[in-house]
Amino acid sequence: MGHLKHVADLAFAVVLLYVSFWVYELSNFIAYSLAGFSPTISIAGFFPSGVAAVVGQGTLLVKILQVLMACTVPIAVLLVARVVHLPAVALASITILSVFIASFYWEFLSSDPGAPLELHTIAFAAVAALSQYMILKVTKTSHLFGDSHVSETHTPH
Repeated sequence: MGHLKHVADLAFAVVLLYVSFWVYELSNFIAYSLAGFSPTISIAGFFPSGVAAVVGQGTLLVKILQVLMACTVPIAVLLVARVVHLPAVALASITILSVFIASFYWEFLSSDPGAPLELHTIAFAAVAALSQYMILKVTKTSHLFGDSHVSETHTPH
């Protein structure tokens, strides 16, 4: 991979990480709107914040719809990154996807007042790590992180 392609790969990955905040909150906004709530998006600096906090707790169906909508963007980006061989973008999209999947746990199940926050945080991290591992296995994207796709330079003897 050329130097310019590495720089572009890292730049797109950073942009994707920023965009993921908007993807998550916009999917939250759309899901709550479709459910008949009246959500609003607050903005904190350059980041959107808390549609769910404004509306309150939604139903299980709203949470499922929200996570499914949010996951479409990193899945699409992952498919493109695999074809174009952008490992940083692929890793960023897999990480975002795993966090979105784990967020379903956080948003729906962490409302149990009996369990301590530390336990929920550990469970969230475990769900994210497990989903990231499974996504790598299912999509067979791990080949992007090896040196097998980099062409070797031929040096004359």
